[in-house]
Amino acid sequence: MTHQGKQTNTLDIPLDKGPKIVEANRGEPLKSVKPYTEEVRRGIDWELVDHGADFMRRQKAGGKPFFLYLPISRTHFPNLPSIGFEGASRIGQFGDSVMEGDAVVGTILDALKDVGARTRSSRGSAMWAYEPHSTRRPTLF
Repeated sequence: MTHQGKQTNTLDIPLDKGPKIVEANRGEPLKSVKPYTEEVRRGIDWELVDHGADFMRRQKAGGKPFFLYLPISRTHFPNLPSIGFEGASRIGQFGDSVMEGDAVVGTILDALKDVGARTRSSRGSAMWAYEPHSTRRPTLF
């Protein structure tokens, strides 16, 4: 059994019946990676950043352009900061999660720079692009 958190007002749910992290390659069935517990929730954004940075490095090494959509969950309910950010803001879990979200975004921006992605921004919107051997400018959204 795993405790699913006070926020859901539910009883403990057996791990085999609770939410799970799944993954799949194109054309393959989903496979279960691990249960989505409160502890996993606290670190999921960092796992996603690691996977995203690895994907960008592999695409660059292969000379392939890429598109990476990486939504983070820091400010979404439940606001559960990782242990390293717990109490960092002095204004509660939401503040801690906002601070951690800033660190997550900074890490992915560093990874984009490391692979040589270019950026242009206008009125607060930015599009990063990695296109090997391209002189085309990135599209802005």
